[in-house]
Amino acid sequence: DRVRLIASLRSFGGLLTLLLAVLAAAGLAEVWHVVLYALAVGTMFSIEVPSRQAVFPALVPRAELMHAVAVTSAVWSGSTVAGPALAGQLITGIGIPGCFFAACGLQLFAVYSFLRVGRYTAPRLAGEEHAHPWGAFLNGLEYIRNHGALLGLLVLAALTIVFGHSSSFALLPSFAAGTLEGDA
Repeated sequence: DRVRLIASLRSFGGLLTLLLAVLAAAGLAEVWHVVLYALAVGTMFSIEVPSRQAVFPALVPRAELMHAVAVTSAVWSGSTVAGPALAGQLITGIGIPGCFFAACGLQLFAVYSFLRVGRYTAPRLAGEEHAHPWGAFLNGLEYIRNHGALLGLLVLAALTIVFGHSSSFALLPSFAAGTLEGDA
């Protein structure tokens, strides 16, 4: 069940965030802790995000699917713009450990929400069969391997995610403290 997978991954992320919050509150957090945390959470997201997208058809009727994808994309994009501004205010107000504790609480709320969400069951056509998930996964990998342009785009997207977007945000506090001589 994808919803349980998402909830389990979110729970794991919440546990990691709580651990980092406790380390930060105790004054024991070091750079390698943050790097390990970012690696673990990034790995978790690489599984969770496609799972979350695959759940859409089970959450909304087919006619509303494009709207659900558009709203999710807008929220995701908006959070990347508003998040850093809000983070600066939160760090000033409640400190870095407080931000980690707040993030942990939000992740627990996300777990609760995923487990409570209702599922839309689309009517199946007569004779319609679904492949086993591993078989469908292997078919997808074979399709990607046979279509070089798609493989290239996926590698480019992966490189951008690993070395661009997420790592630059994770290093902003260090940049601010070291280069700009700031607190956050």
